[in-house]
Amino acid sequence: MTRHVGTQPRSDYELDPERAWRRGLALDAMLASTRPPRTFKGVLRASHQRLNELDDQHAVEVARRLNRKG
Repeated sequence: MTRHVGTQPRSDYELDPERAWRRGLALDAMLASTRPPRTFKGVLRASHQRLNELDDQHAVEVARRLNRKG
């Protein structure tokens, strides 16, 4: 299944691996600002429920950064 994101026409695929790689790096750099800063380093030990809560909080923060206006 092909998914389309945005309003630009995406009727072609990048067949050149080098150009596709560079484009992927550029997209990664654009989205890097949406990642919240790390709050801890190392190993985190917690219950499965607590880890799921942390994952949910992380997803909400990323969504807020992506969808904020202005």
